[in-house]
Amino acid sequence: SRLMDIPNAALTAMSTDGIADGHMIVKTNDGIYAVYQTVSNLLAAHTVNEFTLVKIGDSTAQELAYGYSYYGLQDLVADANGNVYVIGGATNRNMNGLSGKYDVNAREEQTILNIWKYDAATGVLNGYNGYKNFTGGTGFTYLTSSVDTEAGKIYTAYVGTNENNAPVVEYFTFDIATLTWEEESDVIVLTATAQQAFAFAGENGLDLVYGDASAVYAVIGGTETKVVDGLLRDAYIDSEGETHILYAAAATDGATLRHLTLKATADTDTGIAAADLAKFAEANGELYIVSMDTENPVNVDLHKLSDNTVVTTKMDETIVAQDVLMLARIDNGSVDSSELAMMLYGQRGVLNNWYYGAVTAE
Repeated sequence: SRLMDIPNAALTAMSTDGIADGHMIVKTNDGIYAVYQTVSNLLAAHTVNEFTLVKIGDSTAQELAYGYSYYGLQDLVADANGNVYVIGGATNRNMNGLSGKYDVNAREEQTILNIWKYDAATGVLNGYNGYKNFTGGTGFTYLTSSVDTEAGKIYTAYVGTNENNAPVVEYFTFDIATLTWEEESDVIVLTATAQQAFAFAGENGLDLVYGDASAVYAVIGGTETKVVDGLLRDAYIDSEGETHILYAAAATDGATLRHLTLKATADTDTGIAAADLAKFAEANGELYIVSMDTENPVNVDLHKLSDNTVVTTKMDETIVAQDVLMLARIDNGSVDSSELAMMLYGQRGVLNNWYYGAVTAE
């Protein structure tokens, strides 16, 4: 098999409550790292989850550290020096009932910002929490995070509603050099409710591509535009600054995914079934779509967009991909190389688990 059962190799458990799309795998010059939830709902208030950080080698996964986040899942990014950061987030509303200090009647709605830095040189995991009042509205939950490796900033975003009942994203900034949370947050007012969202470091903060049940929107440089009708599946800003969107025009049998570029204003049919798992990624400066179906043992189709060629790699004879595919991409701080590292949720027989695999782009 070309797939490795990560929790089994690392001799750890995993929680099925932690199955969701995000960015939980990164590749640095020092190696490949992944994070996943190992235990959920540790306290009676159902608010504390345990995560495990592992380093992946050839047929091995070594547990490096574990930690605890308040409510919800975790993301993973890397900085320019190869250190990795586990990111989670909650609010005092999520934590109501855990202790008196989270009494929602006594305090304004606050974010509880969680970042853990794993120092690749020392092997130490340290946490950096922050408590900030929301300024853009109420009813917030953690949405996603992104990293700007050049500026040395990590952005962590929450979604809520403002006083006019409009959906908003409020994001907070962590400075990597000083290991502190900046005082001011930023608020983006959205046209529609973000059911799916991808965040990127832009020239002036956080850029966002998001979708609701019927359309795709982009917020670039603080300006929002409705891009296209359809269901958002993936978004990516490449090393040249072009925004790529993968979407399904209609949720019907036989539908295929379309690839849209904002600057080039191109919109092409990929031929990839809309039911397949599919993500953008760069390797050696070339843009690809990595796809696989969810009915047969894992075959990875590597679609090279510059010449429309497809290379298929059989990954296993029995494991079938389920709901989630994640790639180590430059938008989460990963280094560009010929090897595309992936993390997928797969089923072998009656057992489901996180699996690692990699394919090489020629």
